[in-house]
Amino acid sequence: MTAKRTHPPGPQTAKGLSAGVASLAGRLRGRRRQETLGALALVPRALAAAVVTEFCLNRTELPQLAHCLGVPLEEGEATSPTASEALGLECRTALMAARFSLRVIKAPPTCLRQSLIAGHLLKSKRPRLRIGAAGDANSFRAHAWLEIDGQRLPDDGADDFMPLSRRGRAR
Repeated sequence: MTAKRTHPPGPQTAKGLSAGVASLAGRLRGRRRQETLGALALVPRALAAAVVTEFCLNRTELPQLAHCLGVPLEEGEATSPTASEALGLECRTALMAARFSLRVIKAPPTCLRQSLIAGHLLKSKRPRLRIGAAGDANSFRAHAWLEIDGQRLPDDGADDFMPLSRRGRAR
């Protein structure tokens, strides 16, 4: 009589998971490999930040949550365009880890959630969270993005948004 397996072979086991990661890493080349492996290393921290973000997002004011995660909310004028290529690689890995963590906890992958989590992962670089708006008479859109040292991180479409400010807000 053979012994029963407690769990099936494959990615669920530690050996299967490490073999899967090794297989993935072996298929990737160059920059893509570097980004993916960097993102995998950030996943545990990203998951913790994702859980905190999701729990606090509707219970705490945004400036407090952002500050708690190490990503203070920036106000005022827009800064220069996208950041340097070296900073871009590190930021892309943080954004990949943020997106993955949001999928794992089944939270909507909004730009605000991604920015808060990625900003937490990059907090040694002192990122700033920026919120902007765009629209016309018929529509309104909002967007969140990160800036480091006055440079916007690689983003898809932040150029179209005017940064918001608290000045002039009704009390």
